[in-house]
Amino acid sequence: MRRLLGSTAALLLASCPLAACAGGSDAGGSAASPTSQPDSGYVVSDELVSQTAGDGEIAQVATPLPDQAAVDDFTRGLADSLAAKVDEAVRRTQVASGQQLYGQVVAVGCDVPPAVTVERDPVAVQPEPVTSPKQECFAPVTTVALVVVLD
Repeated sequence: MRRLLGSTAALLLASCPLAACAGGSDAGGSAASPTSQPDSGYVVSDELVSQTAGDGEIAQVATPLPDQAAVDDFTRGLADSLAAKVDEAVRRTQVASGQQLYGQVVAVGCDVPPAVTVERDPVAVQPEPVTSPKQECFAPVTTVALVVVLD
């Protein structure tokens, strides 16, 4: 099932400032960006958190984030500032009874995915392809997907 983000252009500009992508030295990033439409399947919500020079490695499956200890373990390989953004996004995310929060690093490169697809058993988040990928950038952008799914 395809999940689209609210404003792809705004997300791309916020998560990879022109100076950082075009060879400048700004290592800024974006706060979490929510999707723009509700899901009619088992995905309750999803959100992408991206930052230039955020570190981390792409994962094949999502990690359950049932408590703060799990969030701390999940963010351990990320740059401190991206870990803080992910932690803040997790704290804002509402998870009701019968739902589970997962996190996954879905991209590390010059581009932020415009959307993600969430698969089940095991929960895995796949980034949608970028329409016009950048050929090079000053520093890679790390994108973390946070998804809430029905148990």
